[in-house]
Amino acid sequence: MISRRSAYRYVRALALAIGSIAGAGLLSTPSAVLAAAGDAAVLAWLVALAMCVPMLLMFGASVRRDPGGIGLESLVRRGLGDVAGGMIPVMFVGVVGIGLPTGAMVAGRFVALATGWPAAEPIAALAVLGTALATNLAGLRTGDAVGLLGSWSLLIVCGWLIVTALAGGSQRADLLPGADWWQLLPAGVTLACWAFIGFENLTFLSDELPDPHRDFVPIAATALAVLGVVAIGLTVAIAANVAPERLDPVGGLLQLAAGLGPAATAAGVGVAVVAMLINAVAWLRGVSTMIIGAAERAMLPRGLARRRRALGLMGILFALTTAVLLARPELIVAGLAASSATFIAMYVMCVLAWLIRGGPRGLGIANLAVLVVMGAAVIGNGPSSLPALGIGLVALAMSVLFARRRASRAAGAPVSKR
Repeated sequence: MISRRSAYRYVRALALAIGSIAGAGLLSTPSAVLAAAGDAAVLAWLVALAMCVPMLLMFGASVRRDPGGIGLESLVRRGLGDVAGGMIPVMFVGVVGIGLPTGAMVAGRFVALATGWPAAEPIAALAVLGTALATNLAGLRTGDAVGLLGSWSLLIVCGWLIVTALAGGSQRADLLPGADWWQLLPAGVTLACWAFIGFENLTFLSDELPDPHRDFVPIAATALAVLGVVAIGLTVAIAANVAPERLDPVGGLLQLAAGLGPAATAAGVGVAVVAMLINAVAWLRGVSTMIIGAAERAMLPRGLARRRRALGLMGILFALTTAVLLARPELIVAGLAASSATFIAMYVMCVLAWLIRGGPRGLGIANLAVLVVMGAAVIGNGPSSLPALGIGLVALAMSVLFARRRASRAAGAPVSKR
């Protein structure tokens, strides 16, 4: 029989997983997938969920082999060497430093559109980021409380929106794939995949799982399934209430809520803010844990081996990114896709390392096929600057790593190979 304490740890871990995945993607992808895939939208979500399975299994195997939050770094180091493995912490710092403020600006835009007050966009974004930083500075218990309350609130409000929208739908949502489904499916799948990026954050927090060896895959898979049901439900609800010719591919969720009345509009804005808040809380918790471990192994400056300093670094990066986005709002889309491009670079490194020194080759090949599809999405659908931004982050990671290695060698200190 499961004790009350064990049950709480499972629920807490599930909230961390949901928070790691939920975010800006949950806000925009239901309408984006519907606009791209049409009547094949539900099928696109199901295929995207299936595409997450190989990556999830690979990450789970990495956690079982190297617990303690270093699974991805160790996987890459084992297959591609010290330099590539040491790039992983720096790349995650960069991608989170850009991705979270950009996602917060998307949530802020929902608030601004709902209130008709343009200044609400930066205010809401800064409030989300500031609350996430304060929550992590307050300690793990505060983070657990915010994650649990936020995750349950998100699921309950989304469920209410879906049920209300379907009960009063103004049109029939015909989402059975038609004859041209095979033409519509690829675009829908590539968009849907981005809604589920984030479960790799659990690799940094694996020690907080009830049993890292046993529970990583089940907990992450449960979070993916729950959010997949929410995404599909929102997609169907939007299809039942918003005519295709009026559908906003980015703001469809807000269109849905506005059509259901003031209470639903407030709920839609609440979903946007809460989803981004729990995402920021979970990722700050994960990336600060990763920074501390990397600093202890001399992969990052040793002064960052304390949580407050690690969070301080992220706060500085948040401030810089937010300042740029306030000055150049048109870079919000570029920022989101730059983060996606950098994620793809890290995924490529993980898959190559797996094929070289990992486990079953079939799993590596399956992951490689997934990356081909995801890479095509970034190159084919994003602005021309996105690949350059992603490559710029990779180059930054390499530059910092080589500088650290030179400094270590000059001081006669060995570089950690853990």
